[in-house]
Amino acid sequence: MKELEVVKDRDVLFGRILAICDVIGEKIYPNETKLEHRYFDKFIKKPASIYKKILEELMIQNHKFGTTEWNLLHLLDQIIDELGADRFNDEPLKNKYIWGLSKQRHILHSHGYKTRV
Repeated sequence: MKELEVVKDRDVLFGRILAICDVIGEKIYPNETKLEHRYFDKFIKKPASIYKKILEELMIQNHKFGTTEWNLLHLLDQIIDELGADRFNDEPLKNKYIWGLSKQRHILHSHGYKTRV
């Protein structure tokens, strides 16, 4: 995870956010379409607003959260803090966010978090 910790690029950080939300969604909605697939196009265009929508959707199910989900939410908080208020906005994302999404998903998978294909 050290490699990602040093990356402060806004697009990469938003990519990480989507990957983490997707892993949480997979755990609480195991039989539904992945969040990443449902919100991919919208997230690129308005990342802060769509993140808010995704978070609201996840938090409705917080009664299903275990230690893993709460730990992932804590990681989300850390990333949001890294973004800061000035960069947490709806400016469209550039393609570099895909690297953050893929890298974060790979790291979570390698640490034992289940992900569907």
